Amino acid sequence: MRVLITGGSGSLAKYLIREMEDTYELVLFDRVRPGEGRFAFVSPHPFIEGDLTSGADCARCR
Repeated sequence: MRVLITGGSGSLAKYLIREMEDTYELVLFDRVRPGEGRFAFVSPHPFIEGDLTSGADCARCR
């Protein structure tokens, strides 16, 4: 099952990824890439840079 994590470059996402990555196919979504914001971490999971208020950005999450 594929799971979209919004806020994918935030501090909470780091813990969600750790707990879920062995069970689910994760896709991260955020306005800022991991490592470019306040919380620097590297993730092997696909990342979509976008804004949840943009329909076009949300459509790319499929």
